[in-house]
Amino acid sequence: MSNNKAIVLCTKDGSIFLEKQLISLFKQTDSKFDLYINDDGSSDKTLEILKSFKKMHKSGAMHITTRKFGCSNKNFIETLKKVPDIYDYYFFCDQDDIWMRDKIKNSILALSDYKNIPALFCGRTTLIDENDKKIGQSPLFLKKPTLNNALVQSISGGNTMCFNLETKKLLNQVDSSMIPAHDWLAYIIVTAHNGKVIYTSFPQVLYRWHHKNQIGPNQSLMARLKRLNLLFQGDFRNWVKRNNEILSEYKLPDNSLNLIELFVKKIHNGNLFERIIYFFN
Repeated sequence: MSNNKAIVLCTKDGSIFLEKQLISLFKQTDSKFDLYINDDGSSDKTLEILKSFKKMHKSGAMHITTRKFGCSNKNFIETLKKVPDIYDYYFFCDQDDIWMRDKIKNSILALSDYKNIPALFCGRTTLIDENDKKIGQSPLFLKKPTLNNALVQSISGGNTMCFNLETKKLLNQVDSSMIPAHDWLAYIIVTAHNGKVIYTSFPQVLYRWHHKNQIGPNQSLMARLKRLNLLFQGDFRNWVKRNNEILSEYKLPDNSLNLIELFVKKIHNGNLFERIIYFFN
């Protein structure tokens, strides 16, 4: 197989920025890939743009489906499941970003030594506005990517992620109706299976920040305080519960099972003071 890479692109009314994203994909220094796209009921010109690009670009297969999910997390997971387990590397791709020219090449280089264990590459993004103007960078996370960290924090967006076949097989098993966030879950699942997560501080994606974003870059102090406030409300506990229910479907190593059991005891069932202290630890 000449193309050992598959990109999963999910769209919904993305015609304003979609063309720029597609151009950035086909201008990659490593441009041999197959593209799997699912449009979730667009009412604009998204499908017209996709079909036009399919006619123009013949270097790899471009598969377009139109299944309606009404949720980007479910769209990504269910579309990924439909991609054959024949590729070495898989990418999540948002419709309104711009990939830097070496994103594919650098992602594969980072994962090349990890073929027999679950492995995932992710990182920071450079933030751009609706006019492609750079307006900052996503937060730099210094904590080592481990299950300890993954249970309480998502360090990177799915739009930066590349993962290997072993990771894809694990994600195939996910009940997509349960997940709080597909990218956070990918991080949790890989670390829970003693896999390898590589986080880079060098952005590979221009992440477009605009009013339609479902989840923001968590830049401001106020944004971070609002998210921390979820710990004291029911949202965070519900997210944790759903993630743990998904993890319970896997046969995990003992070290992960022990950590998750302690985590549930302290965070999900502990008193407020214990939850705060253990969260930060």
